[in-house]
Amino acid sequence: MLACSHENPAYDRPTETGDGSTLGTTEETAGATVDAGTTTTTTAGGSDSDSATGTSGATTGATTGETTGTTAPADPCGDMIVDADEDCDDGNEIDDDGCVACVIPSTCAELLDLAPGSPSGVYLVDPAGSGEPWAVTCDMELDGGGWTGFTVQDTCNGHLSSQITGVKPAESEGVDGECRPYAEYANGGDYHYNWDISFPPGLHAFFVRGYEVQGLGDVELKYVQTMWSKASDFPNGALSLGSADADGPIANWAQDGGMLESFTDGQILPYPVQDVPFVLDQSTQTLRISWGEIGINNEGLYPWWAGQIFVR
Repeated sequence: MLACSHENPAYDRPTETGDGSTLGTTEETAGATVDAGTTTTTTAGGSDSDSATGTSGATTGATTGETTGTTAPADPCGDMIVDADEDCDDGNEIDDDGCVACVIPSTCAELLDLAPGSPSGVYLVDPAGSGEPWAVTCDMELDGGGWTGFTVQDTCNGHLSSQITGVKPAESEGVDGECRPYAEYANGGDYHYNWDISFPPGLHAFFVRGYEVQGLGDVELKYVQTMWSKASDFPNGALSLGSADADGPIANWAQDGGMLESFTDGQILPYPVQDVPFVLDQSTQTLRISWGEIGINNEGLYPWWAGQIFVR
């Protein structure tokens, strides 16, 4: 049973019969109780035993739950039992609390397919299919909707799989208490990192909202990175985003109009393009953030300080 604490405007939809009435069920793991009061059980071999009334052959098949002269229980949503075809069941048929059609959606796009017209807001999704859904922001309006928004904290709290590779490790590197990676050198040097964040297959676009970076020292992001293999060109560094399966990024700080002057130490700046989708050339399941620098001064960067990335 899924205990839902976030409002989801698209959940637990009951199935209607041909006459418009709603079907429910009291089916349990060992058998099914039908409306006429006749209980059938299924043996390990899959055959039906005699009914509780002593009449054999009362069912047409335990898998469908149909009985002679009774209405077949169809949709188990709302009975607080996670049946074979359900991922969740929180014990009601309310459309605003937790389980879309008794399915935990993996993304906001899947949720929108299950419940067209769902408004933007906070929803529970389970991208990894872990059985433990977590809250994301769904944008159901921009460019047709279905965008799953997550924060930097989701990359190291168990929600999403994330890996940081030091192509050229810095003098100082790490991840702070808010899941924010950083790299820095005190008196000159050269570093380059790729940060890969995994999603369900089929990711083909992304955008950022409220996305900010923080400079350390006098970082400069003037280099237009075109290949993942090179993230700096003396004396300039780069910050880029895109598909890890492509040769290089589709979004780049300098290319997209970011400030080209040196950051002051600790300065926080927004990514120059917000709420505008970047469409990938081919679908992927790994979003990459790449950053690097080369120089002779104290320079470093938190490539994702705050805000959200939305994917679809």
